[in-house]
Amino acid sequence: MGKPVDHDAWLILRLVPEIGRMRFHRLIEAFGSPEAALGAGVRALQRVPGMDIVASENLMRHADLIELAREKALIEEHGVRVLTLFNDDYPVNLRHSFLPPPLLYVRGTLEKADRFAIAIVGSRMSTTYGRIATDGVVRDLVQAGIVIVSGLAFGIDAAAHASAIKHGGRTIAVVANGLARCYPAEHRPLMEEIIEHGAVVSEYPMMEEPARMNFPERNRIIAAMSLGIVVAEAPAKSGALITADMALDENRALYAIPGDINRKTAEGTNNLLRAGAARLITSGSDVLEDLAGQLRGLLKEEGAEEENAAPKLLLSEEEEKVYALICQGPMPMDDLAEQLEESNIGRGRLATILLSLEMKKAVRQLPGKVFTTFKMK
Repeated sequence: MGKPVDHDAWLILRLVPEIGRMRFHRLIEAFGSPEAALGAGVRALQRVPGMDIVASENLMRHADLIELAREKALIEEHGVRVLTLFNDDYPVNLRHSFLPPPLLYVRGTLEKADRFAIAIVGSRMSTTYGRIATDGVVRDLVQAGIVIVSGLAFGIDAAAHASAIKHGGRTIAVVANGLARCYPAEHRPLMEEIIEHGAVVSEYPMMEEPARMNFPERNRIIAAMSLGIVVAEAPAKSGALITADMALDENRALYAIPGDINRKTAEGTNNLLRAGAARLITSGSDVLEDLAGQLRGLLKEEGAEEENAAPKLLLSEEEEKVYALICQGPMPMDDLAEQLEESNIGRGRLATILLSLEMKKAVRQLPGKVFTTFKMK
């Protein structure tokens, strides 16, 4: 993955009208690179699946007319990074998804830890209940080191981003427009905060408007960047439910917060639960408990590289109690549970706390469900 990338050719190909995600992938598969695709003739282009004569001639006609200098000037003006599938810091969850965007525009920072991400989506017409429930779920997740992904829309999306920032976490917004714009315009202050505490990501050229057809593609990126998706509040017909469908397509875990049966804004979430498509949650701890095996697997994968990492010791009161016991020496989970009986921390809650401490690189699990501090051999 570390080979040099000619971003100019990638940008030109992305800016050609009618060269969307699927055609872009097929051109790379056929020719090996955007440079080679741009240098191919019409007949060679027509042999690529999906490239009919109109699309092929369109590419040949527009490639020399692309305002590359203007696009690059906007990229520089707005402090945007361009990432391709060949870049090492392209988001790993997204890279391994179905048909990932060949090109990403990024404002802010992407980190390796962003693979530990959960998406929160929901209605633009959110209720007080929906926003409060979202805040509680986000609080639990970010305290465990989980990154929150959403779509910068009104309602639940904005609440999820704002809660992540409020509780000291990272958040990533995936948008359906170019990064020279902000949609909705009222969220520009929130967008700037997100850039300070994570990133805003788009697959669209800098001046692209938020066309209706872009939102389903945006929703697929939200789903693909995450290990699981929480639908916090959604009516029967909702973009959040499209994201839920895409989560299932991408083999991601799907969760829903139950809502008031008398409110239209909860119809979609309650339908997901009734159909058995989503797992019912009432807290972020429910998500952590459900994903514990997958999260621990990912932690083991990066364990060797993180051996000398500094622990993230921003701990809750319960985490402090558990961590203090483990600091006395390696301790089996059964012994921890016994010593914490008077603190009203049951085994289920203890398992979630231990996972959170592992995520923060404060403790690590040894064979036999024995826990020790991260640095102790």
